[in-house]
Amino acid sequence: MPETIDNLPHESSSANHWIAWHKALKKRYGNKSANLLFSQAWEERGEDYANTTQLRNYAKTQGMEIEGDSIFSGVSDNVKNTWSSLNNGFAGIGASAALAILVVLGLIGFVTYKAIKD
Repeated sequence: MPETIDNLPHESSSANHWIAWHKALKKRYGNKSANLLFSQAWEERGEDYANTTQLRNYAKTQGMEIEGDSIFSGVSDNVKNTWSSLNNGFAGIGASAALAILVVLGLIGFVTYKAIKD
């Protein structure tokens, strides 16, 4: 498994990934260099997905500023968090749901076959 510092965030990385990456940079290179590297990566790869209140607040505590702190940012963060939670929930039941659908379709097929045969 690669170290956190080698796991460069990408467009769909979460705010937590960006924060963990910055902390790893800071531990190895110090705050000034970590902020520079973080800022460069954010300019190239940062997306709205990771631009949350959590990340903006963390960045402020580290002496960086990430745009997006407006009156609507909190609402946007809540929508993203809700959507992410829903996706995670459906991913967990995905295999079970697919199996249940196959079983139901199999039963329907069997009942239809029996009705046609009789």
